[in-house]
Amino acid sequence: MAEAFNFQLRISGPDLTQVFVIPLGVTAIGRDASKDLVLPSSQVSRQHAQLIRTETECQIVDTNSANGTLVNGEKLVPKIPLTLSGQALIKIGPFEIVFEQVPIEAPTISQEGFVRLSELLSAPAEPAEEQAEPSDQPQEETAEPPLGMMKIGAQEPPPPPPPPEEPTPVPESPVPPGLTIHSQRLLQYLPGIYETDFMDRFLALFESILLPIEWNVDNFDLFLDPGTSPYYFLPWLANWYDIAFDTSWNEAQRRTFLKEAYRLYARRGTPWALRRLLEIYTGCEPEIIEFSNPQEPFTFTVRFPKDNAQGKRELIERLIDVNKPTHTVYTLEFSG
Repeated sequence: MAEAFNFQLRISGPDLTQVFVIPLGVTAIGRDASKDLVLPSSQVSRQHAQLIRTETECQIVDTNSANGTLVNGEKLVPKIPLTLSGQALIKIGPFEIVFEQVPIEAPTISQEGFVRLSELLSAPAEPAEEQAEPSDQPQEETAEPPLGMMKIGAQEPPPPPPPPEEPTPVPESPVPPGLTIHSQRLLQYLPGIYETDFMDRFLALFESILLPIEWNVDNFDLFLDPGTSPYYFLPWLANWYDIAFDTSWNEAQRRTFLKEAYRLYARRGTPWALRRLLEIYTGCEPEIIEFSNPQEPFTFTVRFPKDNAQGKRELIERLIDVNKPTHTVYTLEFSG
């Protein structure tokens, strides 16, 4: 089992010496009185840095401060988190901060009041006060104490534990994935005088609208690929070929058709294109027999080898009517 730690900061500076235990979550550092860790100095920005604490690690992030943040003599890149370890030395303005990991001692179980059965057996027996006379009445059987460990002086069994409480449902975060309630980019373009908590949250409102739009623009090539496009975007791709999917087409069929549509339309009206289109929809390859009736040269037969396509006859006929050569007649058959 991994050893658990508490994370703390040992702070020393002008008129300030303290030990700060880092809580779980985000801890804001700055000279502003509203911050979680206040460092009163003009060399410290109002919103200077942040600590991000989890169960297993702690990270520090410089929030684009005016004078920067040093960790072990290296200046942090703004907005890039750094994982702290060991006796890391943090320099913020005139303050020197030592990061410490304090092991959490596991609680010990007291054995007071318990004695092993072997000790009871080896102890001398105490004389009985009175010896009970034998009786003809059957005596009630008493339950034997369990082997192993017995508690001396216990007259009644301990009460049963209370039923476990139902866990409180955790509310879903109102912030979409990839966004935060703090500004991620716009705040760095403002002078240091505007680095306030209000401005940080205020600019995050605009970023919640602008950033998803920029993400869509930067990754629009994924929308144009039928293999990676979102399902709701597939009808828009189908409009390129002037088609509308029937409700019976599932997602896999729609994506397969869009991937091969350029080949199917290039050879539209040929046996290969019609055969492949019907195979995508039905899942089985049909047999197309040309000139099946010598008396009528513009006839052909479409034959399916399986009965599982028979329930789709109406849509199959519609697909053949749209994709067959003009002025031709066909016969649809289902065999064995």
